[in-house]
Amino acid sequence: MQIELKFSSKEAEIIFDKKTGFINSYTYKNKNLIKQGFELKPNFWRSPTDNDMGANLQVKLRPWKNAIDSIVLKEITYKIDKENKVELQKY
Repeated sequence: MQIELKFSSKEAEIIFDKKTGFINSYTYKNKNLIKQGFELKPNFWRSPTDNDMGANLQVKLRPWKNAIDSIVLKEITYKIDKENKVELQKY
């Protein structure tokens, strides 16, 4: 079973991890734009501001800070059209 999903063209290549759905590698014109071991993944948190602290939002919104820890990829599907454009459909 393949553990990655790879799309490539003359100038670029992008690799998704099929277990997590994260982008593991992105190469453009033979230059790797993501260091190995540092996959691209979503981040739903920002540093709290003074107003956030006053409203206790750093506690109320903590689930967003930890959201990435419990993320689960259920399915990943894609479609390639007549012009060789790729569309990720489910993730």
